[in-house]
Amino acid sequence: LFVVGLPVVIVYFLMKWLHVESTMLLYAFALVGLFLLPIAIMSIAVGRDLTLLRPDYLLVPIFRAFRPYLVPVILLGVAIGRQVPISQYAHQEPSVAGCYLLLNVAVQAVFMIAMRSIGLFYRHYSCHLTW
Repeated sequence: LFVVGLPVVIVYFLMKWLHVESTMLLYAFALVGLFLLPIAIMSIAVGRDLTLLRPDYLLVPIFRAFRPYLVPVILLGVAIGRQVPISQYAHQEPSVAGCYLLLNVAVQAVFMIAMRSIGLFYRHYSCHLTW
């Protein structure tokens, strides 16, 4: 997460330093990081080496099996997109907070399905992995 999120952090601090405000640019870099996150998780989990996070190792399997790779990206995007707004339920009524907690558990289930789909992508499309 740190490696694929590093460009967002760098662009954020550069924009602060240059006094530029462009949230669309930050969102674009965040989406690229989100898009690369499943392949980075798989590369580190299977290869156990940080040198596997080279751009040529990350991008080749994505381009060769784009549609199957899109499934874990969409699942992770849904899980992250739902997790952010429902995590602030501290000042809610108990019934509303209970609903948010239930939705939080559902988001965790989607996240586990996303992690499983990353493993399935590796199992069925490992021929496209250059390492």
